[in-house]
Amino acid sequence: MRMTIKRIKVSGKSRHSMRAQLVALVVSRGTAGGIQAIMAILLARAVTPTEFGLVTSVVSVATIILVVSDFGMSSLVPKLRALGSDPELARALRLNASSTAMTCIIGIAILVVWRSAADFSWLLILSLVFFSLCLEKNVDTSLGVAIADGRVGVSTASLLTRRLTAVSVFGALAYGLEVGTAVAYGFALAAGSVVGLAHARIYVTSMILPGPQASSKDVIRRAIPFFLSNVSAQFRLADTLIVSQAMSVLAAGLYSAGQRITNPLMIIPSAVSSLILPHASRLGRAEARRLTRRLVGAAIVFLLFLVPLVLAADSVILVVFGYQYLEGSGALRASLLALPFIALSSPLGSLAQGQNFEKFVAWNGVLFALGTLAATFLGVTLAGITGAAAGVAVSYFCKCLALWGRLEMATRTPGLFISASL
Repeated sequence: MRMTIKRIKVSGKSRHSMRAQLVALVVSRGTAGGIQAIMAILLARAVTPTEFGLVTSVVSVATIILVVSDFGMSSLVPKLRALGSDPELARALRLNASSTAMTCIIGIAILVVWRSAADFSWLLILSLVFFSLCLEKNVDTSLGVAIADGRVGVSTASLLTRRLTAVSVFGALAYGLEVGTAVAYGFALAAGSVVGLAHARIYVTSMILPGPQASSKDVIRRAIPFFLSNVSAQFRLADTLIVSQAMSVLAAGLYSAGQRITNPLMIIPSAVSSLILPHASRLGRAEARRLTRRLVGAAIVFLLFLVPLVLAADSVILVVFGYQYLEGSGALRASLLALPFIALSSPLGSLAQGQNFEKFVAWNGVLFALGTLAATFLGVTLAGITGAAAGVAVSYFCKCLALWGRLEMATRTPGLFISASL
């Protein structure tokens, strides 16, 4: 089938400023993240740390698998839209849909084989969680078109609809029908993602008209640097798997408790990163340099903001998760200290990609992904779950330092700016 993407002309009056887009994304993602965090906390309180560790370990592995099968389309789609590369964009959206379907089918089949001898209810729960993650990835990639267009209302409506649907189904099943918190959690995530997929399809379909379409080979070749950087970034989620293998599933559950607290704090950096890639494609050298310095300054302020939470980690764990998770307070402290650098790495990488430094970002990602895995394993070997989180912090500090140095050097030196993508 031949298709192309309908071009939206965005005038100065109708287009949201980047600041307005950021506020809209932060508010929607903050609300959505809060809902998701509450559901995760209720799940953690209803099951044992070992069972909670099983869910989080599956989520970590599934997230990495989905980033691999996405093959960089989640980053390539908004950039293609910003550059007006319609034939390539049409093919990228097709590849996104087909890879989602294949990953979902194969992943659930693997879960059935792995958990065939276990309790059926947990096989159902894990399958529903994996199914929801597949659809979420598809929706977020597709709506990169809306973000590049400056139509943040489409993206925020999708996200809020997904989370409100999920929490409504969760409440009805867990506390209305009393089917069990864990089962309700799985069905709630699946329901929210199905509604989100329907919403995204309506928007994306309205953008498709008959026309030329690029070949899959050309689009995949162009996506390789994005693929490498995305995969390497997601390998941070393997820290939970490393902890579970090096220690136990119980330790992974304690470690994951801290991650659940820090995840909502990633809302603003995630929103910034979503906006920067298409925006940076239109920036000059001086503007890129100023934006780099603002991002670094914001990370420093963020670190200072987190100091009180670091000091009160024991109390935070007790209030949020309860006494049985108190041993995870050390990991929470280290995770909070790592957070500003993890938060900074994504928008810096997006800025570099928007400035045509995709290959440098890819190599940076691959090298520091390996470094993060090694640091996490070394840390958990020497100091348990606290050491694992500290290893992540050190690795991401070095990663950000490398990205900042490359952007500063490239945007100051004309020759390097021109040849950065070579």
